[in-house]
Amino acid sequence: MKTRNIALLTLVLVILGTVLSACGPSAEEVYAEKMVPALEAYSTELTAFGAISGGEVTDPAWQTDILAAMDKLDKTSAALNNVQVEVPESYATLDGYIKELSSETTVLTDTVRAMIDEANAGNNEATMGKLDEMRASVDKLFATMDKVNAEIDKVNQ
Repeated sequence: MKTRNIALLTLVLVILGTVLSACGPSAEEVYAEKMVPALEAYSTELTAFGAISGGEVTDPAWQTDILAAMDKLDKTSAALNNVQVEVPESYATLDGYIKELSSETTVLTDTVRAMIDEANAGNNEATMGKLDEMRASVDKLFATMDKVNAEIDKVNQ
């Protein structure tokens, strides 16, 4: 009888282990596994953009550099929207903030491109207006980044 119980318990443990391993990672783990690399790539490109963003808007070399940096930033920003993953309910707010971050990045890069166009056309007043828009866009982007970071801290508790 004892041997039979041990064999039955062993069989139950083997079946339970198989069932649990078949379940795989949680939805939260899958989300993080897919989203973290996209956020890291975005952060890298945002840092590169920030490192060269203080140049002279009429300098052709700066324009070339900043446009290249914005192209990369736009790609990583778009990738945040295109991560193919089911969003767990507990991560819905975070995912919304990440999508907002992506959208605000597009506004920022579009504004910088328009500022360069105005500067190249010699429209100083319009250039200054775009500069003000860019500053407001950066402030909004940073505020959303703060929301993303706070939500990451919240879901990790």
